[in-house]
Amino acid sequence: MRSKALLCGLLLGTACSGATLAGDSGEGTNEIISTDGPLRLTVTDAPTAMGIMFARPVASVTGSGVTVANTRYGSECVYAVTGHADVGANTITLRIAYAERLTLCSAEVRALTYRAEVNGLSQKAYDLQVIHEESGRMDTVLVQHIVLP
Repeated sequence: MRSKALLCGLLLGTACSGATLAGDSGEGTNEIISTDGPLRLTVTDAPTAMGIMFARPVASVTGSGVTVANTRYGSECVYAVTGHADVGANTITLRIAYAERLTLCSAEVRALTYRAEVNGLSQKAYDLQVIHEESGRMDTVLVQHIVLP
């Protein structure tokens, strides 16, 4: 029995490598931060009410990069959210994947938000494409031309 608990702990530690759990802010909000090359991904969830209309992702230019943010219904208990950014000569492709976790979660309505910061970019024009992946389906949710000053 002890070896099963140790194995589960090792698997959980391996699955969470590269991610930092910042925990509960005291307001019922959870936060996980991960990095992957030029990408810093912050995922939060918080209680919300039904009936709120969440829009498509929004991109904004920062000093040396671009930030993409999006909110949808869901929680960190239900979904493992990961991201990867491919930066080309004039393109940025941001992939955000939602993978269902095999866990028991409360029926509380929550808003799941990610903030993806792609940094270290050259000051020039890029074609940004944001792709969401879930349950074997890929959807392009944002295509935008951005210019870093």
